[in-house]
Amino acid sequence: MRRLPTGPLQRPGLVPAVLVVTVLLAGTLGGCAGENDRFCASLAKNWKLDELSDAIGRGDDAAIQAGLQRFSELADEAPAEIADDMTNLSRTLSDAVRLVTQAKGPDGQSTPVDTATLSQALGPVEESSQHVTGFADRECGLHLG
Repeated sequence: MRRLPTGPLQRPGLVPAVLVVTVLLAGTLGGCAGENDRFCASLAKNWKLDELSDAIGRGDDAAIQAGLQRFSELADEAPAEIADDMTNLSRTLSDAVRLVTQAKGPDGQSTPVDTATLSQALGPVEESSQHVTGFADRECGLHLG
């Protein structure tokens, strides 16, 4: 298993922050209906992040990058009502995961993650997650938890 970085990148509470983001994004999924069927189907398939979580546990950088890419593509498909929230979730997840792994971002980004920016982004993540889960419940019949 890959060891977490030490030094200036390791800050108290950072690894728990990654776990919080992952937990906020995880949930129990149901059926899908409505005019947003394509997005709803993608959301149902990709929301839980099980493959990404497993890849992180294995330290599989290529699989981590692929998981981040799938979630980024999901954000790109989001309806206007939740597009900003999905983008916020995707960017924050990507930055948090990249900070504690050696993986590149969804589009191959390898620039260092700015911890101050990430810390600021963690605040609105819960609200964004609530907007997305509310949309999923109303428009898709998904109960994301």
